[in-house]
Amino acid sequence: METIIVEPFRSELEALLREHATRSVDLLIVPDIARWCAERRGECLGNPCAMAITGKAGAWGILLRSEIDPDTVQSVKERIDLFGGHEDIDVFQRLDSPRAFVSLLVLHELAHLQNDWPQAKENDCDAWAFERLPFSENL
Repeated sequence: METIIVEPFRSELEALLREHATRSVDLLIVPDIARWCAERRGECLGNPCAMAITGKAGAWGILLRSEIDPDTVQSVKERIDLFGGHEDIDVFQRLDSPRAFVSLLVLHELAHLQNDWPQAKENDCDAWAFERLPFSENL
């Protein structure tokens, strides 16, 4: 998979958020999540390709890196496949398109917000996201 340019998927990702969130969620597509955090919130762990955030007034947001390189895509897929507990899902086949991959990232981060799940619940977030991931031959 080539580098994923996220912006062309914005409207679809925002539609997923409207469909599955119980409240408004801002989707922020940024070049560098670590830099965004450092400028606004202090530091964050590493430089993830996606991150759920809660504003001071309790507003929900999802940060998504504007470009996701193939190594990051592969690393995320491997983590899900290895630790996700999705024996019934071929992770690599299911997330073979950029659209499916970024959709899963956004739904995964929404799972953190929607369920108030910490980072320790990564596998639960993956399962929640896969349950809501649109299935289409075009994904």
